Amino acid sequence: MEKKPRFKLRWWRVLWGVFLVSVLLIGWSVGQVFTKADSRFTTQIEGCGVVFGAAVWRGSQPSWALDDRVQSGIELYKNGQVKCLIFSGGESTYGDHEADVMRQIALQNGVPDEDIALDYNGINTLATVLNLPADQDQFVFVSNDFHLARIGLMAWKEKVGEYHLHAADYQQGRYLKNDQYFLREMVGYLLILFGL
Repeated sequence: MEKKPRFKLRWWRVLWGVFLVSVLLIGWSVGQVFTKADSRFTTQIEGCGVVFGAAVWRGSQPSWALDDRVQSGIELYKNGQVKCLIFSGGESTYGDHEADVMRQIALQNGVPDEDIALDYNGINTLATVLNLPADQDQFVFVSNDFHLARIGLMAWKEKVGEYHLHAADYQQGRYLKNDQYFLREMVGYLLILFGL
């Protein structure tokens, strides 16, 4: 008769422990995403700014996210904080390749073509990190604030040399799905943390 209550009590302890661990992990993920969201690179390196791709709209028009990222990378370059820019992206559904659209924006804003490198195989965040040039060991990763924690975690896991995070400015204001993007990144951060 006494064994059943003890058995139930143990299961309640296990469930309570799982709940507490889950809350702690979710809290950790939320904290990382929001802490890294404020990242601003304010010094200078000898390496490149790496600008992560985003959608291209019909007519090869950059999405707001893509334009925000590229403009922030250009600002770092013009301020002398980075020596070159790497534009990394994938194929576009509606127009030119993301990297080509990014390059055109940079050229129109006075960045010399010789200081631009293109990564046509940056189909996702991990691919961009894995495609970094082997002859460089200093990078500034430029993307939207909600994206930075996941980039930093991947760079850390892949043992990238010296890297910094830089949140792109919102030129047109916050995006309609910004809250969804933050939620997606919190889940993504936990999945990467546990190698899923």
